[in-house]
Formats: sequence, structure tokens, C-alpha cells
Amino acid sequence: KEEMNFIREMMMRDAIKEIQRMVENRYEEFRGSLESIQKEEKSMRDIELVQRKGRQQREGEIEFRCRKCDEYACMSSDIRKIENMHHVVIDPDFRDHYNERITPKPETF
Repeated sequence: KEEMNFIREMMMRDAIKEIQRMVENRYEEFRGSLESIQKEEKSMRDIELVQRKGRQQREGEIEFRCRKCDEYACMSSDIRKIENMHHVVIDPDFRDHYNERITPKPETF
């Protein structure tokens, strides 16, 4: 078993050396692909920001997102407290950010 682990370790070292050699030989290509991926991600974030009507996040403001899909829901400045107990979202576009469904009552045993 130890001999097998030693062989695997040697194979891993050889693989790492080969990958490092490939990166050194193709450094400019690697760097270019990395920059293109970063630019794509930045443009996607910028598009999402524009889709939120260009709202800039102010200091102390929190962005609420869906727990399941991580989609934008609303900003903390869009939430108001009514009668010191009910929380309401005043943004009229909030309806576009959630699905309304009736859930069945849980069974009791």
C-alpha cells in the first residue's frame, strides 16, 4: 500500500511539473484567457446592475437576494414598517422578483 502511494505521489509531482512547464511556455496565452474570463464576468455584473434600473447602493443599504437562486429581490431602502410590526416592500417592481404559490398545510400526527 505504501509503495502504491509512493508511485501515485511521484506521478502527481510529474504532472504538476508538466503543468507548470506548460504555463511557463504559454504564459501570454494563459494570461489572455484569464483576462477574457474576468472581462466577461465584469460585463455580466455590470449588466445586472443596469437591470436593477441603475440603482447605486448607498452607504448602510443592504441588497436582499433569494436564498435558493441568488437573484436580486429588493433593497433595504424599499422596505417600510407599518404599525410598528408589519414589513412591506414599496417597490412596485417587486412583484416581478418572486413567484406566488399556495403551500398546503402540514399534516399533523
